Amino acid sequence: MLYTIIYISESSKDISEKDLEQILTCSRANNCTVGISGMLIYKNGEFMQALEGDKDAVEKLMARIDGDDRHENITILSQKPIPNRHFKNWSMGFENISDDRSKGQVELSSFLSSSNKQNDTAHNFLKSFYKQ
Repeated sequence: MLYTIIYISESSKDISEKDLEQILTCSRANNCTVGISGMLIYKNGEFMQALEGDKDAVEKLMARIDGDDRHENITILSQKPIPNRHFKNWSMGFENISDDRSKGQVELSSFLSSSNKQNDTAHNFLKSFYKQ
């Protein structure tokens, strides 16, 4: 069964461009090995990520992320079965929107409101970056 988890978190320390590149290189290699696809957004110390793949693989990866000391205040926005992948060509898509004037206006923490958790707002935001 295909499954997705979308979460947001805060960085526990300052993250440089080099740090982000290392995270992406490692994540892409690991995700490809276990069949996970997804999208990661970074903005000024906050992360939003969608993970999708086999339920067990996604849950194991989420447990690893939860134990990663680079993250704090992890909040699950959505977790559910999905009929198909939304980021199928990306082992890990990425956008740093810290300096993006259009999409950068969005505060990732705004997705924490209960109304946003009840609909697909976070998913639609992440999907807006997907380029097939």
